[in-house]
Amino acid sequence: MSTSAPPPIRPPGNYTVVVKNSGGTVTSSPPAILMLLPAITNLTPATDFAWPAGSNVTFTVGATGTAPLSYQWQFNDSPIPGAVSNKYTLHLGNAGQAGSYSVLVSNAACALAGVGPEESLGINLTVLPETNRPSITITNPANGARWSNAVITVRGTAADNGEVEAVRFQLNTATNVYTAAGTNVWVADFPGIPGTNTITAYSVDYYGNQSTNATRNIFYVVPSPFTLLKSGLGTITTNWTGPNLEIGRNYTMSAAASTGFKFTGWTGGVTATNASLTFMMQSNLVIQANFVDSQLPTIAITNPVSNSTFSNSPAVTVKGTASDNSQVAAVRWQLNSDAWAIASGTNSWQAAVTLLPGTNIFRAYSVDAGGNNSPTNSLNLIYWLIAPVTVETDGSGTISANYSGQTLILGKSYTMTATATSGSGYVFTNWTGGTNLPLAVLTNGAVLKFVMESNLMVQANFADTNKPVLTITN
Repeated sequence: MSTSAPPPIRPPGNYTVVVKNSGGTVTSSPPAILMLLPAITNLTPATDFAWPAGSNVTFTVGATGTAPLSYQWQFNDSPIPGAVSNKYTLHLGNAGQAGSYSVLVSNAACALAGVGPEESLGINLTVLPETNRPSITITNPANGARWSNAVITVRGTAADNGEVEAVRFQLNTATNVYTAAGTNVWVADFPGIPGTNTITAYSVDYYGNQSTNATRNIFYVVPSPFTLLKSGLGTITTNWTGPNLEIGRNYTMSAAASTGFKFTGWTGGVTATNASLTFMMQSNLVIQANFVDSQLPTIAITNPVSNSTFSNSPAVTVKGTASDNSQVAAVRWQLNSDAWAIASGTNSWQAAVTLLPGTNIFRAYSVDAGGNNSPTNSLNLIYWLIAPVTVETDGSGTISANYSGQTLILGKSYTMTATATSGSGYVFTNWTGGTNLPLAVLTNGAVLKFVMESNLMVQANFADTNKPVLTITN
């Protein structure tokens, strides 16, 4: 395969063509004018250089030739869109812009000559890394904003002397760091949790430089019912029962005990002992304030009085009163060593007892609703069995104290003294007695001490010591 040489270049001037045939000869008119246009020459030689990131670099090419000249800048032999003048300015934002830059220059002569544009030598550009940290700003919402939608949208801006490669954010204490939509102007959406949500955002440039953190605390409002219970007597300030409270929000209230009560603590969804309580609202939260009755109740026995004596019947009703700063729950009583029983009534009470012969000890105390016991009150109740005693004399004499015909208390000791009638000629001999006949001698002394028994009979015996007088009168 042979290749023909290009036709010789003709000098400039007027050119015509002559056409001949059998009919004659004709010369073209007007003549064609040939002009020689100068090609592209004197392209500025290329120089390699390094330039710091974040700055602007301008490439400039010098060329001579018939105007107009056309330019097309290239990066690594690929055309750069819009770079069509003798100057090309580039903002260095990342290391990916390092490489070879060249320019193609052409004019009409190149097209007429059927040759391509003239290309400059490549300029090798090195982008030096930068250490300046980018910046970031959260523009919306404001810090502490209250948000009612489930999805919280955060917006902001970021800047760098080079280019911002990404904006990343973190929700609360999550370990995952997410990338926001956009860089210089960015948006981040995240699902809020009830209460305070903390978002942390930072920007990163292409060289790995990271901005300081920007934070926002956003309160996601979710209402929920709150229930406050109370055990015992006291007041709550502020009482939040009623309106729905916001989950995750802190609330404060304090407890004050009424007279005779003391505050012991908060229970339920929150446990604390201080009277002042700050709590974070949770879903359907229930809290109880506990007050304990610290004042002892009182008790009094109003009837009968202590050491009252009973003989007609062992059945006795003891009555009294009781009081408390809150409520008397019960009155308990005991007779002697029997088991404790519960009286009828509380503030006004009574107890039916059955006495034993002799002295009985009755005890009682009151109990309030808080389980406090009053001091124990007591009294003595005396119950005697009685029977009539028969006292007689045999002979002339007197008895003191003479219980004859009286009703005496069984089991009780008594004393009587026998005295012979003065000048009667009688002397005391002994006491006899018993519950059955014949009577037995009890004592030879004039003083008789005896214990009363049922059907008891005693007799003071006086003997006649004077001899009779006999006179014969006729």
